Amino acid sequence: MFNFKTFAATFGVVTVLSAHATLAAGFAISLNYVNVFSASQTDVINAAAAYWESAIVDYKSGVSLNGITINVESVTSDGSGGGLAAAGVTGTALRKGTRYATTGVLLFDEADLGTLESRGKLIDVAVHEIAHALGFGTLWQTNGLYDPSTGVTGTATSGHYTGAAALAAYQSEYAPAATFVPVEKNFGPGSADAHWDETWAGGAAALMTGRLAIGSTAPPSYITRTTIASFDDLGYQVALNRATLTPNIPIGAVPLPPAAVLLFASVAMLGAVRWRKAA
Repeated sequence: MFNFKTFAATFGVVTVLSAHATLAAGFAISLNYVNVFSASQTDVINAAAAYWESAIVDYKSGVSLNGITINVESVTSDGSGGGLAAAGVTGTALRKGTRYATTGVLLFDEADLGTLESRGKLIDVAVHEIAHALGFGTLWQTNGLYDPSTGVTGTATSGHYTGAAALAAYQSEYAPAATFVPVEKNFGPGSADAHWDETWAGGAAALMTGRLAIGSTAPPSYITRTTIASFDDLGYQVALNRATLTPNIPIGAVPLPPAAVLLFASVAMLGAVRWRKAA
């Protein structure tokens, strides 16, 4: 049985994607489906990759790479409602002083796939995890954007992300006097040091915080300009106007539990990201 918690603790943030039609000229995500997903699940995961292809326009000038290949796989883990997914970077290349993700992995617990899809949350999980496969949270330290010694683990303090582009966007969006973007220090390995802080000024519903509400009254998730700008810090040309609600994938109406929350986790294999259902 695959254990996401052990995976995260051992390898840190790890992400994989799989093949679909390329939409971006300069930067492309290839998804390699290792085993069988339903057609509707594949459509959702492909849509998540296409979203990031629209937000990440190209590599910075002078960088020549061929995009990223992400393996997508369903695995037997801990049953329904425990660990939901894991993701991380599995290969990198150094170009002009920046470490880029070239391959990654995205793992779903097969016991939770149907529930995530029926509740309309598979798109949120896929968008979130693909971001980790691209380097969000997983390549911050490698590229000098975040020092995990800042803040105090398990407390209300935040870590300090200091990448110039994301900090400027955060100042513009939310906190003009900020000297860093707040990073999560709670929820254990795989969540701490790899997400925006749950209590940051961007709001808890921002998709790249460590927790995702799935209750019937939960607000929709969204991608902030700060999140997209962080990929500028990671060496890409970006389209800040893609900050938006995540792609709208039609689903059937399914009743949701009143206060369910998913917990994202991320650790660095180059990285592993884990989602868990909180009590």
